[in-house]
Amino acid sequence: MPVEVGQEQAVGVYAFKNTGNEPVTILDIHSNCGCTVPELEKKTYEPGESGEIKAIFTLGDRTGPQRKVLTVNTDMPGHPITRLVLEANIPKLMTIAPRILIWRKGTANENKEIYVTTDPANSISIEKDADGYDAPWYELVPDEDKPGRYVVLVHPESTEVSRKLKFLIVVTTPEGKQVKNGAFILVR
Repeated sequence: MPVEVGQEQAVGVYAFKNTGNEPVTILDIHSNCGCTVPELEKKTYEPGESGEIKAIFTLGDRTGPQRKVLTVNTDMPGHPITRLVLEANIPKLMTIAPRILIWRKGTANENKEIYVTTDPANSISIEKDADGYDAPWYELVPDEDKPGRYVVLVHPESTEVSRKLKFLIVVTTPEGKQVKNGAFILVR
């Protein structure tokens, strides 16, 4: 299933028809992931009747190939379980390397670098994480030799106390779609 950058959900539709001579009842549908929710019009289908099952996959901050499975349990003799597979490839809007920077407690709080790459047409910014972490000191520097690549110079305010800091790297497309990914600083 094709997925676009910034898309929030992917929906798979699975059409079916009761080709038997008896009514079939769908007893249960469950997913292998809480991010995928099934929707069903009704539970019992008479002989010759058609229906569809929708699989609504909330993409979140996932990227790359994704495979979600819905298990459909019915009262149909001989075929009580059917598995429906939803596959999607979610494009990466940015790459971040490394995602975690570590300082030893009591050492100099010198700058360390995180490299962010995105399409040169996109804009990039950094914001404090909504979870209430203290924001580290940072400076966002474009790489003059490689359009779309940025160096984020980062350090904690102090390395005297063990702590975990998180900030968000935000990429915005020219169409206004945003993706946010976290980067972490650990002092231990």
